Amino acid sequence: MNLTVKVIIILQLCVSLSSLGVEIESQITVGVGKHPNRLVVADLNNDGNTEIIVSNHLDGSVTIIKNIGGKKGHQSSSFNVGSNPTEIVLANMNDDNFLDIVIANHETSSFRLLLNDKEGAFKKIKAIEYPVETVPHIHTLGVGDFNQDQINDVVIDSWGSSEVAIYYLNQNGKYIGKPTTIRVREQPRTNLVVTDIDGDTLPDIITPATRTGGVTIIFGKDLASTEFVETSASPFYIAIADTNLDGYQDIITVHRTGNYNNERNEAVTLLLGSGKGQFELARGFPIAAKGAPSSVSVGDIDGDGWPEIITANYRTNSISIIQKEQSSVTYKLKEFIVGRRPEAVVVADIDNDNISEVIVANRESNNISILKFTKTPANKSLQRINR
Repeated sequence: MNLTVKVIIILQLCVSLSSLGVEIESQITVGVGKHPNRLVVADLNNDGNTEIIVSNHLDGSVTIIKNIGGKKGHQSSSFNVGSNPTEIVLANMNDDNFLDIVIANHETSSFRLLLNDKEGAFKKIKAIEYPVETVPHIHTLGVGDFNQDQINDVVIDSWGSSEVAIYYLNQNGKYIGKPTTIRVREQPRTNLVVTDIDGDTLPDIITPATRTGGVTIIFGKDLASTEFVETSASPFYIAIADTNLDGYQDIITVHRTGNYNNERNEAVTLLLGSGKGQFELARGFPIAAKGAPSSVSVGDIDGDGWPEIITANYRTNSISIIQKEQSSVTYKLKEFIVGRRPEAVVVADIDNDNISEVIVANRESNNISILKFTKTPANKSLQRINR
């Protein structure tokens, strides 16, 4: 059956817009730079507390927010990282056990690296620029040790040529050798993810094929070996998570056209992983998801032990929460209003209470929204998503 038709059928049969168990306990906003478009969450100074790191596209900066929920209130600091920062990845790039920040500078031919000052403040750190060859310019990147020399490398997109390129680094942060270019399915544009998807301890690369309608998986054991997995049309953004608690990573994609006012192809697809690099479409998916979904993340936001799927909906200024009925292959979807033009969403426990919050980057509000949801009783009879 055509996947586009399947979306319509599933919308009619399996998605309920009735009330979910999730309800907002609190929602706060924190100002950042101009046009925030990506965010990540991590402990930057190894003190056991979590920071929020936001890239601000219009003013060429990154904002770090500390002490969210603390009694003394949060603290924010910003610093320049070059023009048009988009994708940001955190990784230990110089073997000092502190996370550094790697940034793709959209509409340029370079990425930048900020080395951690071991305080997580980056106050006196200057971003190191790395030139790359890409068509027409860089959009996104990922980090992994692709040549197994114990030093992280950087993979970038070249969506105009339907390729990704791996740039190898040495212990001094310099390029070594020539980059490895890998052909993928058409237009790997909006993001890519580096993770071990097949359980062999080697980093794999997963990228959306925007034009083709699927995802390309590049396996770390043989970088010339790729697999294409079909999804619904126009995959826009991908995330990796264990959605059904079977110990294996799954692939979640949101779908929309480049024009956010065009409602065609808007959906969410879930591909369940076997742990060995094979994937199959989960029952009940694709699910229609209106509002130009531009990002997706997964986590347990109500403390019941079961992860929800959350999308940031650019056109409707909202997030959608997709939750599975435990007794059936039925999914409920509920929207919550956030700021204007939400472009990125991350689910993470930022206050160390073992329940994840939802953090959203609102591009035209110049802020982030932090949503905390009410806790529900743990479900002792969790069921895996049926395949």
